[in-house]
Amino acid sequence: MNGIAPNYEINFSARARQVGIKLCQASDARQYFQKYNFDATAYEGALWQSLSRRSADLLDIAKSVYLGDRLALRCPRGWFDPKKRHWKRVLNLIIPVRDLSFWKNPTVLEQLTTVLDYATEDRWNFTFEPLHNEFHQTSLALKSGVCNGQNVSVALFSGGLDAFAGIFAHLNKNRPDKTYLISAVTNRRMRGVQRRLVNALKRELQLSLDHIPVSLHFKERLLPDHLEEKTQRSRGFLYNATGGVFAHLAGKDKLHLFENGVGALNLPMTDFQIGTDNTRASSPLVLLDISKLLSLVFDKSFMIENLALWSTKAELCQALSDSSLRNSIKDTVSCDGSFSRRVRRKRQCGICTSCLLRRQSLAAAGLAEYDPVDDYQFDIFKASEFQNSDRLFAFRAMQVQTQKIKDCLQVSNAWSALGSAFPTLEEIKLRQGNLSKPKMEVVQRQILRLYSAYLHEWSIFENRMN
Repeated sequence: MNGIAPNYEINFSARARQVGIKLCQASDARQYFQKYNFDATAYEGALWQSLSRRSADLLDIAKSVYLGDRLALRCPRGWFDPKKRHWKRVLNLIIPVRDLSFWKNPTVLEQLTTVLDYATEDRWNFTFEPLHNEFHQTSLALKSGVCNGQNVSVALFSGGLDAFAGIFAHLNKNRPDKTYLISAVTNRRMRGVQRRLVNALKRELQLSLDHIPVSLHFKERLLPDHLEEKTQRSRGFLYNATGGVFAHLAGKDKLHLFENGVGALNLPMTDFQIGTDNTRASSPLVLLDISKLLSLVFDKSFMIENLALWSTKAELCQALSDSSLRNSIKDTVSCDGSFSRRVRRKRQCGICTSCLLRRQSLAAAGLAEYDPVDDYQFDIFKASEFQNSDRLFAFRAMQVQTQKIKDCLQVSNAWSALGSAFPTLEEIKLRQGNLSKPKMEVVQRQILRLYSAYLHEWSIFENRMN
């Protein structure tokens, strides 16, 4: 069985609100079912409009992709071999849709699989069927053009530090008439954190701001023999599709998100990290591909834009320095385990790469005092007290990466060295610059500036560690 990618059939057509999962390998065939709840009614309640057939289909597809990703283990029990990793899967999804001819169009199907293949490094196969019984009951359109004539902003909101600081800076500068913050909510703790942070933004900005949560969760615990897949590389697809559909419904041709450039580009830490070992949720390449898919669905040009792409996390956080919102920094969540953590009164683990970047950035921004150390399970600045040296693995990996970047930036042709060390940067330069030489030169300069600033911020953090 070693070396064979696990092959799953994921069927959403049997019963409403239930997904059937089948591991198809003959020697280890198994099948089980999970009930789930998906609630997108907040869309229609906010804008008094019903979803179009294609938009409703896209939400169902994004939901199905995410649930399938969570239920299909990359390494099924009994398959693990330390010499051979079973990272990639074959995922065969059966999904009922309303606009069958559209989703069977080869151009649309190719773009959908292109997005997911790159974002997750799995192979996705789709079988679309006609939807006979509506799983998602849409309301009648009560009012159209609700946003006409208004300066409206639509952005994704996760409850993380980047989103909180970035949205504040954006809204404080542009002062739109109306703002919608879209969240895909997969557990109760996530929703509570988001609600508190949105309320803090409302109080500080005194703007018309609505939080639109879209709920997606299992109705029961996963069976012990079928543990949940933790990597969830399709999460970004769910968030962007969810936000994109709402932005389109609101009459916008753009969806904004805020993810610092170092996190969005997410270069490998070590030579052992390959492909989607590092998440590509906010990668510029993924956002360009999802934008292209959404443009096909909406039959008009649509763009997902990361307004924080060329900023470090510390630069994003500086927007909070002179605001009372710095007192809400403690309510944001940045941990890789994020909302799935179950350690009482410990919001962050303190030793994953996301926690380390958070602490490094807040220190560089002069905001460390607003990030209580008691919120961390482990204090990285007390690393000498760790009984298990493995807890320093993420820190050591970040050290290796920063040294590699530093070596590249110190040579005469820094871009050539950086592009050779991290080939994905050259692809980002080409596609982000749309093959225009002047635009590509701008992207190149922005990447070099980004990592130069990051290295300076990291040196402050590393010196304190030493």
